[in-house]
Amino acid sequence: MVMQETGARAKAPNNFIALNDHDYDGSFPVAYLFDLGGLNSEMATGSGNIYHNQTLKIKVNTAARFIPLSTAEGTFTTAYPIVSTYSGGTSISVTNSATTNTGYMGVYVNDSFTLTTSGVHKAILGKTTYTPASSGYATPIGIVGQVVLTAGKTFSGGQGAMYGVQGQLDLPNTSVLDNSTSVFAALRGVITGAPTCTNFSVVAGLYVDNLCTGALTGGEFGSSLAALTNHGAAIDHAIFIYCANAGNTITNLLSIQGDSQSIVSAGAVGTTGAAKIKVLWGTTTYYINMYQS
Repeated sequence: MVMQETGARAKAPNNFIALNDHDYDGSFPVAYLFDLGGLNSEMATGSGNIYHNQTLKIKVNTAARFIPLSTAEGTFTTAYPIVSTYSGGTSISVTNSATTNTGYMGVYVNDSFTLTTSGVHKAILGKTTYTPASSGYATPIGIVGQVVLTAGKTFSGGQGAMYGVQGQLDLPNTSVLDNSTSVFAALRGVITGAPTCTNFSVVAGLYVDNLCTGALTGGEFGSSLAALTNHGAAIDHAIFIYCANAGNTITNLLSIQGDSQSIVSAGAVGTTGAAKIKVLWGTTTYYINMYQS
């Protein structure tokens, strides 16, 4: 069947195709908008047919286009990839609003990986390829995690916690770690490549910065740029530093720069130029002596 409009158009139509039943009284409900089951071979799942991989093929001008179909009512459910090649701004935008604590998520990825060969598997990959301009600057970021406390609201007892990004390494009781060269980490920061370093401020596998304009003081244990806690069984180290060989040099164990008078001050017992680092152990202040020679 071919539907074609000929001749001059008197006015712009509201619809090219309109389906109406003004005499329908509801006695015989309509089950489907379209029933395509009688097209036989054209409905085969092979590529090039009208129906393939949960898509319907149509023609727009001279180009083939495909309408995705869901296998579930009320949601878009598909067993096939969802791909966006949009380059004009935000490719995929998700807006979610929840008022109850029932485990709702803006985006949920339930990924399963069974090893058959060697390789690396990623449930989510955020990759930004940056091409700098001849002038100006930008801040490319692979993945951003942000949690915002609503202005004017109080975060009080029983509210739990707030995390911008959480990495969790789940090791069940029945699991076994048995590989001396493997690394297991909830969060990993990696620097790769071999750049020519002419000038920069900081290069770091982990960079933590406090931008709050109000003092973050008080609380049970106070505020920290980095907090290390152990609520589980025994662990070997709070901090572990390792160099694979003599060429992997770490020049300094610790570098303290800027206005550091609050933690480093003169007055340690020792040679000329000695200083001390302030440490809080429980509720008592102690000092670690440092010497220049």
